[in-house]
Amino acid sequence: MRLINCICDRRLILPLVSLGVGIEFMRSAVGTFSVIEGTSMCPTLRPNDVVQAKTLYGQSQRGDVVIITDNQNERAIKRIIGLPGETVTIYRGFVYVDCQRLNEPYLPKHTCTFKSSPEDERAIRWRLKAHQYFLMGDNRSESCDSRNYGPVEHHQINRVVKLPENSPRPGFCEIMLSETGKVMPVKYRQASGRNRFRQNQNFNSKI
Repeated sequence: MRLINCICDRRLILPLVSLGVGIEFMRSAVGTFSVIEGTSMCPTLRPNDVVQAKTLYGQSQRGDVVIITDNQNERAIKRIIGLPGETVTIYRGFVYVDCQRLNEPYLPKHTCTFKSSPEDERAIRWRLKAHQYFLMGDNRSESCDSRNYGPVEHHQINRVVKLPENSPRPGFCEIMLSETGKVMPVKYRQASGRNRFRQNQNFNSKI
């Protein structure tokens, strides 16, 4: 009798295990679908838009739109601006990464980025550690993001959203922020690594 029960249990368990493996495979290959709530990613993503998001493997890239677990243990969708080891600075409505101004073509024209309000023009800086990312919503005036709760750890990034292949990606302008807070155009030499330029003169980022 025990032998019969054992065989029956196996017949029940094996299909359940196979079903679970199949579901997990589909989630990894196809991803999950989520409905956007809120306006923090407008105009890129609007309320009630449906997005496909896949499990994140490896390192995230600048410009990726990701689903994270925020500081209140809730899911949020934001864009990656700063990568591990970089310094992100917000100054007079512009975003600088390692003192170089970021070009963000996915934002509406004349969008300004501040930590709190336009009246606060003091340069604010975040130094990212080895596993930290700086995230912001595209709707800079409405988004609660790393400007409020600080850098996000790698383990907080759950999935990466699939965007159209022709979606604009961030780049860098030929404008630097000096250690004295002066904004200036400079001459560059091509640098390897993160698809950016380096100035011949080094700045200490002390603002």
